[in-house]
Amino acid sequence: MESVAKLTEIRGKRERQTPVVSLVMPFYNPGPSLLPTVKETISVVSDLALPFEIIAVCDGSTDGSDRELDSITDERFKLIRRTSNSGKGSAIRDGFALAKGDYVGFMDADGDIDPKVLPIYLDILVDRDCDVLIGSKHHPDSKVSYPKLRRLYSFAYQRLVRGLFGISVTDTQVGLKFVKRSLYSSVAPSLKETGFVFDLELLLALDQLDQGVKIVEAPVWIRPRVSSTIDLRAVAGIAKDTYRVYRRRRYIVR
Repeated sequence: MESVAKLTEIRGKRERQTPVVSLVMPFYNPGPSLLPTVKETISVVSDLALPFEIIAVCDGSTDGSDRELDSITDERFKLIRRTSNSGKGSAIRDGFALAKGDYVGFMDADGDIDPKVLPIYLDILVDRDCDVLIGSKHHPDSKVSYPKLRRLYSFAYQRLVRGLFGISVTDTQVGLKFVKRSLYSSVAPSLKETGFVFDLELLLALDQLDQGVKIVEAPVWIRPRVSSTIDLRAVAGIAKDTYRVYRRRRYIVR
């Protein structure tokens, strides 16, 4: 695969053991889907034959799912255990702090996103020379298996986001994103959100950088979920957090 070869060459003369891509997988009480999802992700990326690392971050899970990951012996896999539940955004930031790749990304570890889409993302990172790559349920090649209620939540939230911030991306909340580590490092000190709204805050911060960050949307394959942490109470909390971002940052987006 030519583009993957290009991606590998980014490291130049540096050691191949140093990862090109670091993928953080945060989780909180994901249940039985965690281990097969992480194993499948490792298998998919391994087939691409490029240096990578996967960092799973346990955000204070109490269901014992993190212990199942102890069976993974691949040296490219790391597990971070946090004793308290501090939120998805906080878990991602902890993972990014340890990441060594030129590109850092995160993917939900609960199994709803099909890891087989990852080769497409790694191709796009190089072929389109993008700074930020995000999944979008609205991409024409996306395959989405969502219940009607969750589709309604998603639609209403994106309307809220566009109304408050005017951001041009079609979907801020899909749990699959990549960014050049150098760009993430430049905005990391400004990020405050620890929960699900971390995705939005990250995109807003990147979009405001002076160097004209290139954000590209890619298809996402979403499978039926075994369980979900999103309910009406969670949606209300996300809306409240979103308004807090608006009040705090008062973005004027391109």
